[in-house]
Amino acid sequence: VRALESCVVQMAVVNDPEPPLNIRSAPTTESNIVGKLNNGTYVSVLKEQDGWFQIPSPVTGWIAKSRTTHHCGEKVERVSFGTGQTSMTIADKFVGTGSHQYLFNAGEGQTMTIVSQDGAFPLVKAPNGEVLVEGPDEQRDRWSGTLPATGDYVIQFDSNFRGYSYSFSVEIR
Repeated sequence: VRALESCVVQMAVVNDPEPPLNIRSAPTTESNIVGKLNNGTYVSVLKEQDGWFQIPSPVTGWIAKSRTTHHCGEKVERVSFGTGQTSMTIADKFVGTGSHQYLFNAGEGQTMTIVSQDGAFPLVKAPNGEVLVEGPDEQRDRWSGTLPATGDYVIQFDSNFRGYSYSFSVEIR
């Protein structure tokens, strides 16, 4: 079971079926057009409101969220296994910069195994904040360890530029 605890979109890519995309003075289709954006243009997102993104450049204004490709830049997601389940595969991607954290509650003495299928290997932190695995690591594709404490373990991916896709599996026994 995956439960999204928080999601903030920080960057989007214009993907309008009827380009160019209008930049509006307010978050409504009735407001003035203050600029236009071509498909493929990356834009920073200041805030989200009623299906619109406020952007700071090339002019400050609003664009329709539905006419962009976007993903959570800053995300926290709690992951728990169903009855009898001990593993799960998770895939996502960054558009631009950000940090994705997956929280897994596990017990002291259990074994966690993480296998990266795509993208960098993540940072792994124990409930007390101790780093168990430094990330991102382009060379590593697998880690397994006995867990030192009971609580929430964090698997974290970070992006510092145009983003990337990732996929990993985690098993807790």
